[in-house]
Amino acid sequence: MLQRQEYSVIQALSRAVRWQQGRFEFHRNMLQDTRLALNVDHVLLESLRQADEWDEAAAAGLSRTTVARWMPHFTGDIHRLGLEPDEVNVLCLANGQLHLQEIAYALLCSEARVAVAMKHLLESKLIEVVDRALEEELERNLMNILTTSQHELSRQRQGTAEQCLLALVKTLATCTNGLLEHHGAYGRALRERGALKPGQVARYLEETFGPLLQQAQAWQPILETVSLRGGQLNYQELLTLHTLVKGEQLQRFYWEAAMALHWLMRQICATILEEEVGNSRSERRFRELWETFLREIEEQVDRMQIGDGPAAFGQGRGSGRRGGNERSYDSHPRMSNPRMRQMNSDPRMVQTRERRRLS
Repeated sequence: MLQRQEYSVIQALSRAVRWQQGRFEFHRNMLQDTRLALNVDHVLLESLRQADEWDEAAAAGLSRTTVARWMPHFTGDIHRLGLEPDEVNVLCLANGQLHLQEIAYALLCSEARVAVAMKHLLESKLIEVVDRALEEELERNLMNILTTSQHELSRQRQGTAEQCLLALVKTLATCTNGLLEHHGAYGRALRERGALKPGQVARYLEETFGPLLQQAQAWQPILETVSLRGGQLNYQELLTLHTLVKGEQLQRFYWEAAMALHWLMRQICATILEEEVGNSRSERRFRELWETFLREIEEQVDRMQIGDGPAAFGQGRGSGRRGGNERSYDSHPRMSNPRMRQMNSDPRMVQTRERRRLS
């Protein structure tokens, strides 16, 4: 404790001697008995030495309030980077929450040495500096998407089973499109490429999330009526499905589409959070609200009391556990589903798929 108290005094003096302008005033009777006996010469000399170190580290462009976090993916061998012990320690603490000065205090290391270590880690693509303004903008945008989806979900609690299921499908698809639009504006990979045309952004989104849509289509073939065009889900054919099928069969198709869209929405959200914000306060705050939104969806499904719906939705709620009645996302029930065989042979559906293929 005495060592850390002395460190705090040295750091405060070191910052003070770097001031180039400012103001100060004296107050009486502010001293308290801390029982800390310091060697004045040692404290002043160490403060000046650390101030000189910071002048040398200023080229790194970092401040004592800089926050860094680990890069989402590192594909190299960290053992071959030849990191110094200080750099390894800084890397361990660069978790997207601690300021540079807090890391220095934890390690009892000068802020200048931590800045130099961070500079090397940045050059090695092991960490990145957190842009607070951008983080806040990202968080606001994500919160707006979530708030809009929650409001839409809360409105759709009346009506027939078909109407409630169709409303759920619309909510899931709208939320998914909101996430896609958000990522098109804030995706890390897109930010690194500079200004892009809408067509380039759309191609990036289709290449990134197209495979996920294909997995969902393989799991629930009814989602083959949904396509990813222009960076958005086109689900208009689901909205007109009532003109082709009726009754229990329509409910089942809506239900299967809702399950697949629910999974797709969760996968897209997880990918976006990992790619955009990583391990940060914003990510954790949003994830808490996101889990609440998923629970609200499950409660909505529970109120519908349709088949084994709640269990199917509940299995994916962040825990990663697989229930006994859970269907594999990789299964392809097309040939084992009589309703799907009937729908595949319906001339109207054949014409619809052919028009979509040609377009």
